[in-house]
Amino acid sequence: MDSDLINGAEWGNFEFKSVQEKDFGAVLTHLRDSFYKDEPTQIVMGMTEDRANDLDDRIRTFLVNGMSFMAICKVTRKIAGVVVMEDCFKDKKYPVLTPTSPITPKVRHFFTILEDSVNIFEKYGVEKYAAIFILSVHQDFRGCGLATEMFRRAVQVLKLMSYSIIECTFSNPFSRRIGEKFGFIEVSRTKYVDAKDAQGNFFMLHAKPDQFVNMTILDLRETQ
Repeated sequence: MDSDLINGAEWGNFEFKSVQEKDFGAVLTHLRDSFYKDEPTQIVMGMTEDRANDLDDRIRTFLVNGMSFMAICKVTRKIAGVVVMEDCFKDKKYPVLTPTSPITPKVRHFFTILEDSVNIFEKYGVEKYAAIFILSVHQDFRGCGLATEMFRRAVQVLKLMSYSIIECTFSNPFSRRIGEKFGFIEVSRTKYVDAKDAQGNFFMLHAKPDQFVNMTILDLRETQ
């Protein structure tokens, strides 16, 4: 990613840097220490080493596109936050990943149903769109506005890359509020308690009745 908003940019005690292949290990370690531990879906389903490995494998397929970036603490040199983004276009071929955890196919099916409920290409008349897949800030750096700043930069970078539609699926109420602040509009929603696997069995029985995941869209054509 070649953008003045990311590489070489600074904000407070942080500097931003695009994620390169040599950073993949450190980025995945950051996600294991933060996102994997407190993302609501993982909390409801429980986190195991096999599940973490499956998440690593999937996220690695997104990192290779060069669109993701991270915030580095200038004092500790620790990764403070990560944004993982995906480029989506018609007929895109995704790698076939073999899960090692029995949880993974169930969760994947749950999110696939949500994603398939809205055909973004047809609804918005586009050939491509971008997805903000993960917004993660380590526990040590929360409360200073970093998540909001990283989200802002993600939107601006995608706009500069000529994406007119940005999709973001939220499960975390805090991240959802950030999305709403930037104008993301809900287009689909499903509750955890209604989640069914491919065999039609409910599998998030320990979820709270008010927990949900929603797909949201920011149409940048409406902000120009």
